[in-house]
Amino acid sequence: MLKLPDGRTFQGVEGLKGILDSNRQGFVECLADKMLIYALGRGVEPDDRATVQKIAADVAANQYRFSSLILGIVNPSSPSNPSARICSC
Repeated sequence: MLKLPDGRTFQGVEGLKGILDSNRQGFVECLADKMLIYALGRGVEPDDRATVQKIAADVAANQYRFSSLILGIVNPSSPSNPSARICSC
């Protein structure tokens, strides 16, 4: 039995999968946040929160496909932060 820092316990891959499934939106937002940090080469600033939330919402609307996350990172299309754009494709 393994224990997470918040006290939840799980056993094996299926147990971890169940925990992640129980908060999909939070997991996707965290993953989008971390990937955006890597892609931009800088920390995520308060102005970037709307971009992260939009990417997470788009991923959810596309059945949590990983490809949706990648497209959102590469082409965030946030009018409030045009400098966040990674690719002009």
